[in-house]
Amino acid sequence: MSVIKDPGTYFCAMIDLPEKTGAKALIFDLDGTLANTMEVHYEAYKKVTDTYGIDFSRQLFYDWAGTPTITTFERLKEMYQLEDMDPVDCTLRKRENFKKNFHLVNRIEPVFDIVREWHGKLPMSIGTGSSRQMGMKTIETLHMTPYFDHIITVDDVSKGKPDPETFAKCALLMGVETSDCLVFEDGEPGIVAARALDMKIVDVREYLS
Repeated sequence: MSVIKDPGTYFCAMIDLPEKTGAKALIFDLDGTLANTMEVHYEAYKKVTDTYGIDFSRQLFYDWAGTPTITTFERLKEMYQLEDMDPVDCTLRKRENFKKNFHLVNRIEPVFDIVREWHGKLPMSIGTGSSRQMGMKTIETLHMTPYFDHIITVDDVSKGKPDPETFAKCALLMGVETSDCLVFEDGEPGIVAARALDMKIVDVREYLS
């Protein structure tokens, strides 16, 4: 599970960032930002990719963090020239693998502390690359639902991250300009998406280890 590097640095640098940046709304990624799902997702992917003899490394997985599952399998199919790989079937199998180990998932409390601190003070949304089914399972099981005004999943947009549509929709529903949003992210695709909209960005990897 992600842990805080330095509690003093955390409280100074993260809790106060919404006020210091002048943000009018907050957007949080889900996997790897609010919930420690990343290793569970990785192992779920591995059980599928291993059946194709693919060396799906952790580095590649984290490089693609935030990318929709089906897109990940489409990339792997092209990368390894696997004509017999069905990305849709692989996505379903991966989701079933994830469900089996869902009991290992917890909230990343240092980030969720920010949610608690700013709840009721600023509008907040979740913008995730997860499917609505899996995203809501995580959010509801970890009792996050009451804190967020809107939840946008990959099923709610035509293009997932790194396309900016997910975050643009969050801003639209919260009634704020994209440039007034502060995004908390742990994945490069999400950071690229937020940057395209001139959003303020917190890369939580700088504060968690």
